Amino acid sequence: TNGNLEAYFPNELGATLEAVTTNGRVMVSFPLTAEGTMTSKSVRGTINGGGNAISLSTTNGNIEVRRIGDRRSER
Repeated sequence: TNGNLEAYFPNELGATLEAVTTNGRVMVSFPLTAEGTMTSKSVRGTINGGGNAISLSTTNGNIEVRRIGDRRSER
């Protein structure tokens, strides 16, 4: 539950995403249709119309959901 989490998916990903961190931030490089309120710490929504559920969480760290081939953010 502690540490950064980076997840890479193909451009054609269709999914329902939930990503939550307690002490960090969530960043998603895919266009996302929000479900409910999104904050810097919590994201819920669909990517490309939805599909399989993806649930990502950490307590002390950032979550990055990126397309395969995207460059990592500088820290």
